Amino acid sequence: MDCNRAAKWISLRVDGELEAVKGAELETHLGSCPACRAREEDERRLRALVRAGAPALEGRPASLSPAQIVIRSRRAFAEEASLVRSLKRVAALAAVLFLSSGLVIALEKGRSAENPETSIGVVASTFDAPFEALIDQENSIVIALGQ
Repeated sequence: MDCNRAAKWISLRVDGELEAVKGAELETHLGSCPACRAREEDERRLRALVRAGAPALEGRPASLSPAQIVIRSRRAFAEEASLVRSLKRVAALAAVLFLSSGLVIALEKGRSAENPETSIGVVASTFDAPFEALIDQENSIVIALGQ
């Protein structure tokens, strides 16, 4: 028997699920393999620790009383209503932000029509002129080097 198969059988044996015939074969292997003996000891200790640390399961009633059903359904409804209220608040905030951004854009368009010097386009074009001059200079240098 190889150690991989022994590992599977050790787990079954510790859980009390290994067949007797396989148990005898496993016992023979454990007699000649100290690593698998150590593995079996580790498995037993682990199972003991789990059993010692696991809380006892309490019996649960098969059915709930009508009062418990009402309480649980009211609690679930309240949680759902709270979630719906939160989603409505988020939707209202998104709508306010959307409308206010539209208002800002409309006001900016109105200002640019009344006073073209303050519009964003005019301000941006004042920065574009020096860059266009630089591009023209670069183009003339490239042309001069190419000739």
